[in-house]
Amino acid sequence: MDDGRHEPNESDSSSEGNARPPEEAPNSLEERIEGWIRTMLSESMLGPLFAVILGHAVAFLIPVIVLALRDRNLAALGALAILLVGSGGALRRDWQLYRRPGPIGGTLLVVWSLGFAVSYAAAHYGFC
Repeated sequence: MDDGRHEPNESDSSSEGNARPPEEAPNSLEERIEGWIRTMLSESMLGPLFAVILGHAVAFLIPVIVLALRDRNLAALGALAILLVGSGGALRRDWQLYRRPGPIGGTLLVVWSLGFAVSYAAAHYGFC
């Protein structure tokens, strides 16, 4: 008995203009983040926004690094350890895929390098 309902099938999804084929859709969170980073770096208008986002990431790391390494704060040491393990996993994934740091790994290396450099300067010159 036909009740007038239409169930979609594979031929219906190919006729939609906005639907991406399944082979083009990113499969994992890492692939989506990598695509986002590539977009931010390739579009010249998004470069300043990406720099601001990186600056915020560095500003988040600075007190964590200073509290963990200078003051030996247990909570900050735990947070720093978790962040380092997560970053190491992302760098390992990039190394397996590209044999060098990819977009995610390169971004993490920049953030960690700036974070440690500014943390050292802040602790050395007494800003914190």
